[in-house]
Amino acid sequence: MYGRRMRAGAIASFFYLPAPFVENLARDMSGRTESSPWFPDEIIRDPDLARRLVLAHRLLEGGADPLAAEVALVDAVTTLVGQHALERPGIAPLAPDAHRVATMKSRLADDLLEPITLAGLARTVGLSTFHAARLFTRETGLAPHAWRNQMRIVRAAGVAHGRIRHRCRGGQRLHRPEPFQARVRRAAGALALIHRFRRREAQERTS
Repeated sequence: MYGRRMRAGAIASFFYLPAPFVENLARDMSGRTESSPWFPDEIIRDPDLARRLVLAHRLLEGGADPLAAEVALVDAVTTLVGQHALERPGIAPLAPDAHRVATMKSRLADDLLEPITLAGLARTVGLSTFHAARLFTRETGLAPHAWRNQMRIVRAAGVAHGRIRHRCRGGQRLHRPEPFQARVRRAAGALALIHRFRRREAQERTS
């Protein structure tokens, strides 16, 4: 559960994370049964974690890309558990698996407009959400949603190029129908949001 509320004259964003959700992620990280994570009583001051949580909150609230939102949430919560739990779980080793990566790519590319969740993608290869995102990102260099957005842009550009060539040969002025424009804007917008956060994170780290 997530949302916003007024506090001391300002709008505060919040998460209510179910205990089983956090426990399952801790177990997935280590590959073994873990006790419920406990955290220090004092306020956690971690700018990097805060940025990850803000990104997850904005993507969940926006609702445009459930895959990107779930990847961001898993990333934020595993960062919280891995860096700030009183008993931090180790990270289980993950062997290369080209077959699973290829299966996930195929699932992501089947229908680029179909909403996909990280949980659904992970089920197709028999992995947890944490390890599915981890394996895919490590082997491709992109998180699943970023890879899918890149495919959307590449295919949209190919369609646009083909239409330009076809209509130029016929002496017609190019006009893209609105649904096509909306698809390109949606893909580019989701990717731009991720890139803005990454650039800001890199700038703050070097400043």
